Amino acid sequence: MSESVITFEFTKKQLKQIKKDILEGIDKALADMEAAESFFQNTTDSKLIEVAIFYKQAAVTRYEYLLTMAKQYDISITAKDLINKNSIQAYYNI
Repeated sequence: MSESVITFEFTKKQLKQIKKDILEGIDKALADMEAAESFFQNTTDSKLIEVAIFYKQAAVTRYEYLLTMAKQYDISITAKDLINKNSIQAYYNI
């Protein structure tokens, strides 16, 4: 029995949109990590601290996943661009 392999081919427009979505997701994940860290630092309620930890871990996991996707789609940006939150603009020179 032979295995079937399904391949997908994207148009240039579709591929550009996928890459843009990945970069937007990276930017959002970074912002979410910062927001969760700020929330964690500014709360004293133990339940809210747990919530902040949960949200930060979710953002980190999403960020790691999106970096894997970026590598898969051969997206490269500098750490400086990520730190400055300019990944989309840097990649597309907008």
